Amino acid sequence: MIVDAALLYKLNAAASTHPLLRAIAVFSATHLLWFMGVAVLWITWRKRSVLALVFALLLVFAINYTIAGIAFRARPHEGIIELIARPHSLKAFPSDHVALATAFSWIVFLFMPKAGIAMAVGALLVGFGRVAVGVHYPTDILGGIVTGSVAAWIARLMVR
Repeated sequence: MIVDAALLYKLNAAASTHPLLRAIAVFSATHLLWFMGVAVLWITWRKRSVLALVFALLLVFAINYTIAGIAFRARPHEGIIELIARPHSLKAFPSDHVALATAFSWIVFLFMPKAGIAMAVGALLVGFGRVAVGVHYPTDILGGIVTGSVAAWIARLMVR
């Protein structure tokens, strides 16, 4: 937990003092997921892959909110330099943004591996941005990667 918070504070401080890093972090934390969503729909616009995407999205929220109900973790707030408006949700673990971006990446990877790898880079950027702007701890991001991966693989099994 100490390493988790230390990494959060270092990334947040770096993003608050370096204009380019700040721009990348804010864009990645707030807008990149939308671009990824459009890209996923464009890339996977076939009946089975879109169905897998829908199942994965529903599963991400079901899994994440079940986990949050069992192991609630509040968002970071002390010592954070706010680079974006505070999210309405108080829940930090696991990260919904990263879980969705990870699920997007896996769904695309299952149907188009090269495009899926590019989407995975986007998912990592979303995670970096969410930590750098101070709305998640690094372990929230790891949790989102796990839940997004599980949701995508279950969704893939459902549409076979």
